[in-house]
Amino acid sequence: AFEPKSALVPEENDNAAGTEDAFQILREAARLLVPGGVLLMEMGCGQGPELLHALPGALRAGARVLRDAAGLDRLLVAVKQPL
Repeated sequence: AFEPKSALVPEENDNAAGTEDAFQILREAARLLVPGGVLLMEMGCGQGPELLHALPGALRAGARVLRDAAGLDRLLVAVKQPL
C-alpha cells in the first residue's frame, strides 16, 4: 500500500468503509457533468461492484470497471446520459 490511510478512509471516522469520498464524487459527477461527459475514477481493488451499484441513474448506463495488469478493479468509467 503506497497511499496514506487518509487517501482511503476519512480520518474523522475510523469506522468508515473507505468508499465515502468515492460516493461523494459519484453524486457530484452526476450533478456537474454535461450529457456526454465522462467520469474516469481510480478506485481501490475490490470496490468495483459497490461503486457500480452506487452510480446515479444518469451515469449507470454502459458504466464499466477496467482492471489493471494484475486483474484487479482499478478504474471506473461512466458517461453521463441525457435524461
